Amino acid sequence: LAGEHFAYTLKDTQRPDGYNMVDYYSAMYDDSGMPVDEADMPKPYIEPLDKTFKLVMGDPDSEKTLTKEFKIVGILKEDYSKGYETVEGLIFKADDLKKLSAEFERLNNISNTKKDEYQELYVKTQSIDSVADVESEIKEMGFYTYSLESIREPMEKEVRQKQLMFAGLGTVSLFVAALGIMNTMIMAISERKKEIGVMKALGCFIGNIRAMFLMEAGFIGFIGGVLGAIISLIVSCIINIVGTEAEITDWATLYEVLFLSPDRVSVVPAWLAVSAVVFSIFVGVISGLYPANSAIKISALEAIRSE
Repeated sequence: LAGEHFAYTLKDTQRPDGYNMVDYYSAMYDDSGMPVDEADMPKPYIEPLDKTFKLVMGDPDSEKTLTKEFKIVGILKEDYSKGYETVEGLIFKADDLKKLSAEFERLNNISNTKKDEYQELYVKTQSIDSVADVESEIKEMGFYTYSLESIREPMEKEVRQKQLMFAGLGTVSLFVAALGIMNTMIMAISERKKEIGVMKALGCFIGNIRAMFLMEAGFIGFIGGVLGAIISLIVSCIINIVGTEAEITDWATLYEVLFLSPDRVSVVPAWLAVSAVVFSIFVGVISGLYPANSAIKISALEAIRSE
């Protein structure tokens, strides 16, 4: 496996010295010092994937050199946290390296009695929840460990605190909205007493009257939920446009920045928007229960006589 920028370390022998390599790090920035888009980066002279290379171990001027051919079958993603080899290095299988080392030692009559040693090991857990337990067990074995667990825990604690704060604000807003719907329905019922009395006099079922007012309350919740989802989506789009560094030139670029880019600051999933609308309808119906029950208790005779 080759590092993501390994190709830029290769020389094109058909070109003169000084012009046979692409200086990747100089090409990363333009004349003003601003980063260049990845699409505008110059391509290396040689693409290493699926190519065969020669590995020479030892002094090239000596007869006791070991030459082996190897083929690059994959390109790594640049990740300095995992090691510089993911950038410009090469990664071999451990068994292949042991065979190369043993063959080179035999060729040069080197007696190596040391055991295999490793500078560092990477441990991958099945889930993020297992990191703390695995790290604790490794420390008990006497090894030094490093992970993002020490950073993740305070961040999660801070996020939970913010979630509680926003949940409190949401609860207050929800309570105010429910009172608003309830007050609207009570006012509507008080203004439509005569209509309720006429419906009762004509033999309308009590359940139908209750259902009518519950539907109205639910519809109020539906309108509020839809408007809230639209406003949230608009605010999310504004945040993504302001927060992104990408240059928006057409509608396709705008769509990618708003809905496809992995660098989006704000994301509103479709399921969340639908859930918010459904929950708003539920709140509206619950808020309309008391006014609807009050409506069916109105006397038909008094309602018809009222102005």
